[in-house]
Amino acid sequence: MWRSTALAEPVLNRGRGRVLPDMTDTQSSSDATTQARRREIVAEHLLFTTLRFLAERHPELLDALDASVNHLGDPGGGATQDDEAVREIARRFVASLRAEART
Repeated sequence: MWRSTALAEPVLNRGRGRVLPDMTDTQSSSDATTQARRREIVAEHLLFTTLRFLAERHPELLDALDASVNHLGDPGGGATQDDEAVREIARRFVASLRAEART
């Protein structure tokens, strides 16, 4: 695996052939938390934009996503695990995509 100290330079992701920014710089825990939050925001944006693009061309994608929601679960354990909360987020996500497809 090739590593760089610059966040903007790519790194191969565990040999899977994907190129991702290198997020391995040494950081304090609060910096690491901030970076994780920012990566999550970026991932959600890119995923949502990709799904919107695909749904415009393949409207049946939204039906397939709706049908898959019941298979979702919360992989976390303990008191915070809530499968239905995860499914509800997915339902809202798909509903938002449907609303955008209608406009």
